[in-house]
Amino acid sequence: MRYQKYIDKFPSLEGKNILITGSNTGLGFEFARLILSKNAHLFMAVRNLDKGNKAIKKLKEEFKDAEITLLKLDQVDKESINEFINKVKDVHLDYFVFNAGVYIPRNDIKSKEGYNYTLATNFIGPVRIVEDLLDYFKEHHTSLIFVNSCARSKVKLMHEINKRIYYKKENHKIYSESKHYLMDYSVVLAKENKDLRIINVAPGISGTNILKNNDSKFGNFFAKIGTKVMNIIGNNPEKAGLIILDATLENRASLDYIVPRGLFHTGGYPKKIKTPFSGVTHFEGLEELI
Repeated sequence: MRYQKYIDKFPSLEGKNILITGSNTGLGFEFARLILSKNAHLFMAVRNLDKGNKAIKKLKEEFKDAEITLLKLDQVDKESINEFINKVKDVHLDYFVFNAGVYIPRNDIKSKEGYNYTLATNFIGPVRIVEDLLDYFKEHHTSLIFVNSCARSKVKLMHEINKRIYYKKENHKIYSESKHYLMDYSVVLAKENKDLRIINVAPGISGTNILKNNDSKFGNFFAKIGTKVMNIIGNNPEKAGLIILDATLENRASLDYIVPRGLFHTGGYPKKIKTPFSGVTHFEGLEELI
């Protein structure tokens, strides 16, 4: 691995069960590589099982003795979430990493309920999972890691989420809002559940496949150029994965926020900063949406 000397500083994760959503590709895949190098048991939660199996094959070429369990999860599909939750309840998880997300998908893609796809994927889906598994997380002392974004800052939120959820356009602003909603929700969740350890991470700017997946509105040429630029000004995917790995340290406390230490937190090795919070304690209509 490219950052082996830095990775060697982290303790073994042997005996730990870590679930990562969206771990068959991009940042989630790189984080999966990191935890497997530390001998953790990976629970890979993905939308497409065929792609998940291909990712597992690739991981086993590098880590032949890796323990990997594949689970199907589509965060915008309530039925898929329910089936996923029923399977998760049968195992013990030490960490649940909410990594799956989208960035500016096509305007014609909506959830089955007609929700804005970005908000449904990046915010509503994780909230549904947390609320349905809250008692499980407490019983198993599962640490929750939310993958957020440096783009979440400096947006004016409409906290009437029941109105915002039907927003018709997909753009950078709605992506930033989705991450801001998630951050505020995680802070409120931590304050209301002192027995949960909840950590946020922002891996910085990273050239993953977020610009070039099948749901994206970006063309292949723009996606390729954009990915190269992101790797130059920020973290490559493997280095970005170190930010999430840092959140698995035993001395990490609830509401720690792990970001790159570089300028504007766009790149660099991990460091802890104060968790931002807008002060909002209630999202109007959220209960009805989930």
